[in-house]
Amino acid sequence: MNSIQACKNTVTVSRSRWFATLGLGSLLFAIALFTSHSFPSILFDLPTSGLTFAYIAPVFLLLTLIAVFLSLKLVNNNFKDIGLTLKSFSKEAFIGLLVALVWTLLQFLVIIPATGGEERMDIVANLEQLGASYSGLFAFLLMAVLGGGIAEEVFFRGFFLTSLRSSFGNRRWHTILAVAITTTVFALLHGYQGWIGIIDTAIYGGLSMSLLYLWRRNLTACIVAHGLYDVFAVLILFFMY
Repeated sequence: MNSIQACKNTVTVSRSRWFATLGLGSLLFAIALFTSHSFPSILFDLPTSGLTFAYIAPVFLLLTLIAVFLSLKLVNNNFKDIGLTLKSFSKEAFIGLLVALVWTLLQFLVIIPATGGEERMDIVANLEQLGASYSGLFAFLLMAVLGGGIAEEVFFRGFFLTSLRSSFGNRRWHTILAVAITTTVFALLHGYQGWIGIIDTAIYGGLSMSLLYLWRRNLTACIVAHGLYDVFAVLILFFMY
């Protein structure tokens, strides 16, 4: 069952049940986000940078998957229902690769140089988190794949966007509203990168990934597009900035 089919479940699953699912999933995701990112510093006094992301990434992914799995049970859905499947994997992965490459070139050859370059607040913030060691590079790449690529796409596209659409209804303006809310929430969670980072994240990680998900009805393209762009960006920042 794809995301469109999941929305059709509103025929048999009440909108109040979908709203409850959305609320539970959002709460559990917030707990997952706080737990994975804050506990290393709270329990072990580790900075939220460099090698610490090697601990954060798998915990964040695991807790996010648990949050989505438990929440979907309220509407008798599972991961396959929200598009997390290996069906047409090669084709979907190739589409994701193309999207990541196009956005990487656009970002680092046009947008970033034209909007402040290495002095942009999001660039500065990411470089501080990345650090200068190869162990930090490895950890950040792990976070790009597990945290950005998989965890964020499973939650924001597979769960959050689908739950919103199912809660609102299946009309076109319901979809537009769901995409707008998903994009806004996703962008604001990256507020530590400043306004330029919020806008940048809204365009690609929010709007573009949501539209890609609605087009492909499959999370593979979104996971690959998001994860690979993050990987490309980390490598470029580490070796060229």
